[in-house]
Amino acid sequence: MQYPTVGAAALAALAACSHPAAAQLLDSVETIVRAQNPCSSELSNERKSLPPLQRYSALKNRAVFLVRPNGQVELRPRASIDENDEIEVRLVADSDLASYLRVVRKSDFGLPDSISIAGSGLSVPQFAGDTTATVQTVQFSTCTTQVFPLQDFAVGKGEVGIVAVTSDGPKTVGTFEFGVRRLYTGALSLAFVHTRVQAPTFGLTTRMSDGDTVITVTGGGRGRNLFGVFYTPFLWGRRDLQKFTGNPLSYLNPTFGLSLNEFGKNGMAGASLDIPTAGISLMLGWHAGRVNRIDPNSGYHVGDPFNGPAANIPLEEVWKIRRFVGVGLDLRAAAQFVTAAVGSGKTK
Repeated sequence: MQYPTVGAAALAALAACSHPAAAQLLDSVETIVRAQNPCSSELSNERKSLPPLQRYSALKNRAVFLVRPNGQVELRPRASIDENDEIEVRLVADSDLASYLRVVRKSDFGLPDSISIAGSGLSVPQFAGDTTATVQTVQFSTCTTQVFPLQDFAVGKGEVGIVAVTSDGPKTVGTFEFGVRRLYTGALSLAFVHTRVQAPTFGLTTRMSDGDTVITVTGGGRGRNLFGVFYTPFLWGRRDLQKFTGNPLSYLNPTFGLSLNEFGKNGMAGASLDIPTAGISLMLGWHAGRVNRIDPNSGYHVGDPFNGPAANIPLEEVWKIRRFVGVGLDLRAAAQFVTAAVGSGKTK
């Protein structure tokens, strides 16, 4: 960005005209900022126009800061800042100084369309030199509020600079900082699932009535419980997992999972309803499981006499599809829980 510049003589003349009592001190933009107009009335009006709900809008992705030229923050949002939020900086300054001030993003640039899956993997600087100017004797002019929109802050620390235009080029005269939270395109979760897909096992038993050895179901004849890892894409847009989006439908999304039991033989797909900010989700859908059954071409059935070991019972694998229900936990929280549990067990 190119900034207009002003010569030192013109700047000193401007300072002397606007602030005659401080003409000997105002030899640079930094000195003007040091002896800046307190703008009490303008700041009071801005505070009244910015109640807490007006400082942050999740629906509009907008956060408002009210600042002075030296970077002192008068008002800030109570909510956390997300990486897709537009930062609106309202800079209150003396009218004669305002035209030489700009607001810029000083922290790293963030990629707005980056893919991020949950579970995969303010100090104000002081000016150097003498800051003991007798501001009380300065005759100030009026104040004005300028609005500067800034975007694309990288996750982590966001930093904004107030820059003064001088004949020597732009000079930073104040900064302020804030945290920037990551937005996720989806989430991984560890889920406990109950499915109606039966996975029977077969063996042999002696029939009491005649003493024959017959084929029997030795287990898995009812619904079963599984653990699975699920991926839930956020179809309604990227979001902060610790903040309510304002749109209840954004918490209802498709989900896809693989079982940790007999990996490769079980797949699940359905819908996930997230409980906002809790890291817990409720799941409902269909489970496709590959299970054993007696080969229908063998002529054998459960209860038929069988000569030979149980390992020779003719079986085949088939796919069965039934409903499942489940409860998921954010994979990051699940990993912390397991780590804490294992660590607690080692200390005993």
